[in-house]
Amino acid sequence: LDETPELQQIRFALKFAINNSINLLNEKNKTTLIEGYQKLVNLLSGQRISTAKGNVAITDHNEAADWCRLRIAEKLIDRCDKEPGLIFYAAAMAIALWQKYPDFGEIFQALLYKECPFLMPCKPPNMKNQSNNDFLQSWGFRLKEDGNCESHTIYVGRTTKFAGLLAALWITHPRRGDPLNPFGVTFGWKYFASVLNSPPDTNYLHILVKVLEIAGMTLYQTFGKQ
Repeated sequence: LDETPELQQIRFALKFAINNSINLLNEKNKTTLIEGYQKLVNLLSGQRISTAKGNVAITDHNEAADWCRLRIAEKLIDRCDKEPGLIFYAAAMAIALWQKYPDFGEIFQALLYKECPFLMPCKPPNMKNQSNNDFLQSWGFRLKEDGNCESHTIYVGRTTKFAGLLAALWITHPRRGDPLNPFGVTFGWKYFASVLNSPPDTNYLHILVKVLEIAGMTLYQTFGKQ
């Protein structure tokens, strides 16, 4: 579905429906969050959606449901990279979709951890015969147009935003009547336990600072002096 030229019309229509829904995220308007979420639920539930690129439903192709889950996760993470003020809104939408579609949650987690393995936490080792660029990419560094990896400063700036998104996921309260948060504050406890039981590494510092800034009070209220 992602590569076949003959499926371009379906792909464009699905992409338009997803982008239109996630673009409704707005720091100043909570109702657009609910509207965007409902549009995505309609799409993922198999309803036929009318877009400027044509009418489309995930039943139009056997890969469409998985493709849409992946695209939604990518788009939410990308918006948080570009607009960090949206992390709480993106987290609310992600958790709501996660409750309804558990496989979406797995995809979302995987993409977030791919962007920064230290969020797992995991420190990818330097493999034998691995180039420096490949090694840095395994940490989540991005390649520039000249073929070299971005600076450490840019990397830290971006992964700090993703650390904020991770912490926002932990502390998101589901809507009344919805199931419990499937990635709630206990995962914050597990994260800190894993980091503190790992060998010290300065690469965790900017992440720890950010998750404490976002989720520290909730963690304290939940776990007390621990």
